[in-house]
Amino acid sequence: MRRHTCRGGSPCVGLYYSPTSTRAASSNQQRSASVTWPAAAISNTIWPATCHDPTLQRLGLCDLLDVRLYSADCDFQKPHPAIFREALRRLGGEAEEAAFVGDRLVNDVAGAQGVGMKGILRVVPYRVEQEAHIQPDARIHSLDELPETLGLL
Repeated sequence: MRRHTCRGGSPCVGLYYSPTSTRAASSNQQRSASVTWPAAAISNTIWPATCHDPTLQRLGLCDLLDVRLYSADCDFQKPHPAIFREALRRLGGEAEEAAFVGDRLVNDVAGAQGVGMKGILRVVPYRVEQEAHIQPDARIHSLDELPETLGLL
């Protein structure tokens, strides 16, 4: 396996989790065999890890995530900077080396950018995200696009 790096050789931290996209993410397991990076999931949720982790395990995603952070288990939720910093702390990463992928401009993209991470918007077909003051560093339609996108950042 090779470690994916951003342009310039800095390691990338992939941060992503959306309960509505776990089925799509499970289809990307083949990709993960050839390209790896430290990965964390951050989710705003009322349910603790004991509810989410069994589903991720069943879908074969738990082993792909070095850190799983749920707002129900901590004092903050996205877009608060503390939840992003806690994920970075647990991964041992720096914000300048990190990218966060999410499907919400305010909670995901602006939250990540607020702590110095790159914010990547995963575009979903059923919802238009428009906030003129928030500009994602990149937009993707599928997690299959992520390795190439990270290489361009």
